[in-house]
Amino acid sequence: MVPPVTRKTILVVFLIVGVCLSLTPFGFARDLNTIRVAVLRDAVMARLSIDGFYRIEDVPAHKILSTGKNLRGAATAFKYAVAIGGRRYTQKELFLNIDDPGALQVNGRRYHGSLAITRIRNAMTLINYVDLEDYIKGIAVREISHYWPAEALKAQAIVFRTYALYSMKQNASRDFDVTSDVYSQVYGGTSAQRYRITDVIDETAGDVLTYQGKIFPAFYHSTCGGNTEDAKALWDVDLPVLKGVACGYCAGSPHYSWKAAIPLAALAAKLRKAGVKVPSVRRIEISDIDPSGRVTDIEISGPDEERIKVSAKDFRNIMGPDLVKSARFTLAMRGNAIELSGTGWGHGVGLCQWGAYFMAKAGYSAAEILGFYYPGSKVMNIHTQKVY
Repeated sequence: MVPPVTRKTILVVFLIVGVCLSLTPFGFARDLNTIRVAVLRDAVMARLSIDGFYRIEDVPAHKILSTGKNLRGAATAFKYAVAIGGRRYTQKELFLNIDDPGALQVNGRRYHGSLAITRIRNAMTLINYVDLEDYIKGIAVREISHYWPAEALKAQAIVFRTYALYSMKQNASRDFDVTSDVYSQVYGGTSAQRYRITDVIDETAGDVLTYQGKIFPAFYHSTCGGNTEDAKALWDVDLPVLKGVACGYCAGSPHYSWKAAIPLAALAAKLRKAGVKVPSVRRIEISDIDPSGRVTDIEISGPDEERIKVSAKDFRNIMGPDLVKSARFTLAMRGNAIELSGTGWGHGVGLCQWGAYFMAKAGYSAAEILGFYYPGSKVMNIHTQKVY
């Protein structure tokens, strides 16, 4: 039997713990089940809607600032405060802890989970704290068609989850893990969910790709154009699992071949805007090609014949990745323009999505697809196995 004084002490301890837990934002726990998605960055204003009860919390102080129900209004960033629903908060980090996980809307788009708002000077970043599996469901239809074969969808779901988890580990000390755009994975919240994909995601829940027991950046792209790229050619990533492979599967992709014409004047203007010092372009030619068939560098000659070397990666970014769809191209001067003819769409590293589609159509399993594009990889489950 517990003595009366001890029972009282235990009761006080439990009360303190309960208060602390109530003040701890659900999403700020760093685990493998919650991902932080920046859904809006450097914003001055955003429309907010919450159906049901919520609490606005001061994150560093673990203090509840206000409570409410059925929020309808705007979040507006000022130099020294953020206004939410007509009330100003001077704290730099706020957390909107929402009771109903599907009650949040930002600018008319509905999200699962809760919302953090971080203010830097007179702008703010809105970060959706959401369950990892709900996040995968919210990106899948933006990254792949739900009409695709089931084995291709399974392979993609595992890749999406792997890339997300790797980003979570890499960005643990930052305010968010991923963005909601093409620079991470395109995230559309609950409106982007489709039942065929959500069923596959549930079926593969927790499955990720590993190499020697460790998560790696499972890059992917639309169409490789005949050969995937070595990750080392683009980034500081040198892993056997991310070496290029010859792909004979994506030839039927609608993005397999492409053409682009760029006027020399527009080319020079974009180069100057990007900091490349060239008054005009007299000539442009390919300098180097890597083993995957991709251009690594191009040389640009100005009016004084001075040659400037620009990497193909930078050239794509400057011209626009939807215009210069890949680095697998040839080019020719045609009057006052250059004409590019290329194959593939995207950086070319890792999974070729259209290759996966045609592999699945040919009867390959998700495991076989992943093993082909990530040689030496192994599927592990974060809920049942120790994954680093």
